Amino acid sequence: MKCPNCGNKAGRKDIFCEICGTYLKDQEKDDWSAEEIDLEEEEKEEENKVQEEIEKEPIAEEGKEEKKSKKKEKLFSVKDSSGTRKNQYSYENEDLLEAYIGEDYKLIKKSFFNIWAFLFNWMYVLYRKLYVTGIIGLVISWVVIAFFRRYIWIYLAVVSVLLALLFSPYYIFISKKKVEKIKSQNEDEDSFTLSGICKNKGGVRVLPALLLYSAFLIIVFFTITHLRFTFGIRTKFWEENRDNLANCTSLVKVVYRNVSSSGREVGDVTEAVCKITAGDTKEYEVYVKSKKDKDVLYSYYKTQDGYIAYRGDTIMLNELLERQKKVTLTEEEMKMLKELQSMDVNYDKYHDQAEREDLLVKQRKNTREKLSYILNKEEIIR
Repeated sequence: MKCPNCGNKAGRKDIFCEICGTYLKDQEKDDWSAEEIDLEEEEKEEENKVQEEIEKEPIAEEGKEEKKSKKKEKLFSVKDSSGTRKNQYSYENEDLLEAYIGEDYKLIKKSFFNIWAFLFNWMYVLYRKLYVTGIIGLVISWVVIAFFRRYIWIYLAVVSVLLALLFSPYYIFISKKKVEKIKSQNEDEDSFTLSGICKNKGGVRVLPALLLYSAFLIIVFFTITHLRFTFGIRTKFWEENRDNLANCTSLVKVVYRNVSSSGREVGDVTEAVCKITAGDTKEYEVYVKSKKDKDVLYSYYKTQDGYIAYRGDTIMLNELLERQKKVTLTEEEMKMLKELQSMDVNYDKYHDQAEREDLLVKQRKNTREKLSYILNKEEIIR
């Protein structure tokens, strides 16, 4: 295009003439001279020839690799709002992210299977300053050790594999969030200062990780020790109870046969209570409850020299009470009356004690030896 005022040659995009300053925007496209159009076409032809010569030249291996990488970058890139291409896997704060993670940044970024997370589990998580995640993992581990010990090896295998596979992407994700937070809190700082802050905030710390993991190991040790101690007491408790119950059942059966064959009119046996006196040599007391007409009678037996011996019953109790009212009891009869009355009291006392012990055992609260047992008629004659 030529300036209509001075004839100076102007470009297509020129708005004003460089010589006289005439406004050129209103000029139409047909003002282009044939000479200018021919010149433009010649320039295009020259460019095409140069391009053909370049394509015909042999490409070196490095050039091929570079070309492939450019194609790959183009393939995995997207256009942003301004129309320029941007790699979708890139991170705009890559330098800050590398400063935050530290010297292992490239290794962590590329690793599919993190061998350190696999070997050291939650210790490695704490080492990388992921304290919240690490503490949660240790708590879960303690729960498994304390309550699901039979599955501990399965748990360790699953956790090790999952941490090895997921730690690197998780750690990079958390690190990016931390970097963005640091950058937003320090908007006025330059890149060098931001890099230093990221380096201090991120990286690794050995001492806190060792302290936390050592505390975890101590808690696990005391947990296992306590569980073993409790289990030992519980096992002893059940074994002693089993022996005590077996002995009481055998003695009550012996007493029942003795009552039935003695000829004493004690009526129909309905229930029995066995009381154990703990010591170097256990002593057993058996109280048998029976009904005769409308009266409730009690028979009392106690072990002596390894045998169960008859010690009395309450058949004479009513007669002695009548004579007591008439004040005709001798000193020996008064003593006998007190002994017979104590049978009734002791039976009720040991019966209530056995019920309390049964309730504690049912609720798994009692770690002491069970020393009182109630046997009904079905259990006695079985």
